Amino acid sequence: MRAESAVDDITVRLSRHEALVLFEMLQRLVDDDETKLLPLLHSSAEFAVLCRINNHLEKTLPEPLLENYDDLLKAARASIIRQSGRYLGIEEV
Repeated sequence: MRAESAVDDITVRLSRHEALVLFEMLQRLVDDDETKLLPLLHSSAEFAVLCRINNHLEKTLPEPLLENYDDLLKAARASIIRQSGRYLGIEEV
C-alpha cells in the first residue's frame, strides 16, 4: 500500500441556517472565551481547524453584519430544531 503525499480537499455542504448556527457557535468558542474551549481540545490542530472554519464562514456569510442578525439566527435555530428536535440538557437561548 502506497501512502498519498498530497492532501485532498473535501467539500462540506450546509444549509444557510446550519451555516448561521455553526458560525454563531464558533464565534463564541473561538473569539469570546478561549479558556472554556481549550480544555476540550486534544491538539493545536483542532483549534486551528475551528478558527479556519470560523474565518471562512465569517467571509462567506453577510447575515452577521445585518441589523436583524439576531432575528435571522433565531429563525435558523428554530428551523433546525423543527427538523432535528430538541436535545435534553440543552437550554435554548
